Amino acid sequence: KTKHKDLKLHDIFHDLALYIGGKEYSHASATEHTCHLSLLGIDDAEHKYNASGAANKVRTLLCDPDSNSKSDLRSVYIARLTNFKWLRVLSLRGYRMYELPKSIEDLSLLKYLDLSYSN
Repeated sequence: KTKHKDLKLHDIFHDLALYIGGKEYSHASATEHTCHLSLLGIDDAEHKYNASGAANKVRTLLCDPDSNSKSDLRSVYIARLTNFKWLRVLSLRGYRMYELPKSIEDLSLLKYLDLSYSN
């Protein structure tokens, strides 16, 4: 019985830490001065991507799908890559995609493209 109670207690603390950490993390957002941006999951992408002027100066964009779901590339608005005119590093690691968005052609400053663990 003691082991079982310890596991339940551990799960409660784990869930609490995730809940608190998630709240703190969700307050971070991109500004017009943001140079490096990491999008973790669909909710984070929608929150940060919709920040006004956030794409103007971004040079590094790291997109990681939510580990609990098989995210589709379209769901994080990557099709609008033309907004990221100064982008030099783009990571689309782990996203389901069968072809690259046409807008990648317009990223003339892009030096590094990570497509590892993608379809």
